[in-house]
Amino acid sequence: MKHVTGATPLSMLNAVSLDTETTGLDPKKARIVQIGAVRIDNGRVRPADAFEKLVDPGEPIPAQSSAIHGITNAMVRLARPFPEVWRAMQEFTGTRLVVGYAIGFDVAVLERECVRAGMRWTRPRTLCVRLLAQLANPNLPEYSLDVIASWLDVVIVGRHSALGDAVATAEIFTALVPKLEAVGIRTLGEAERATLRMSGQGTDSEAARKAGWAAPVIDGGETQLQRTFSQFDPYAYQHRVGDMMSKPPVVVDRAMSLRDLVNLMTDRRISSVFV
Repeated sequence: MKHVTGATPLSMLNAVSLDTETTGLDPKKARIVQIGAVRIDNGRVRPADAFEKLVDPGEPIPAQSSAIHGITNAMVRLARPFPEVWRAMQEFTGTRLVVGYAIGFDVAVLERECVRAGMRWTRPRTLCVRLLAQLANPNLPEYSLDVIASWLDVVIVGRHSALGDAVATAEIFTALVPKLEAVGIRTLGEAERATLRMSGQGTDSEAARKAGWAAPVIDGGETQLQRTFSQFDPYAYQHRVGDMMSKPPVVVDRAMSLRDLVNLMTDRRISSVFV
């Protein structure tokens, strides 16, 4: 799979659309009860290539939360804890861009869960369809998932389930691409810069920051820097060697020329090989 860069056209992105269901709306306290995701390959949603898991939050789910997403204490009684589900989710996501609706909330909750579990947290490169919709159409009456979906003729199946909302978000994102191109936003880098400017303005953005949400998008260079420094494990001896290495290991013949070797390492974005 080709590595995503700022120059990658939005219409050709390899991404994962992600959504979480939680015990509440305060990211400092909320625990995850369900994670759902679906892949986007070369700008096309792959509904069959999906991930959906219930998560044992380790505490009772408030009745008011169950009334929204329908997940009860009985349903998560035999579910796996967050660390196990998150490892599986990371394998599903890989290094892909993560797309979400109000993704700053999901990122904040995921980071907090990783900290609780003593797991290494690496901030993914993200885009928020709520902000992208505002860029594409500043005249909508509001920017709820339902209103944006209605504008783009996207049918939501399984509203307030993690996978249902993730699939809807993916469909919304792909439907937004031509509308963003019409206003001059064609690449991932252009989308990041435009949403960075927008996310730094307005009362909604200020309210999200005060509520403890993560930034919905960060500069691509900063993302790569975080990935680099995250290789130095802050939780010594608690991770497998395989967690720290790219997979599978690359093996080359000693007859390979140095030029070809450098080109290979550059293309694979790796720092070492087995000879």
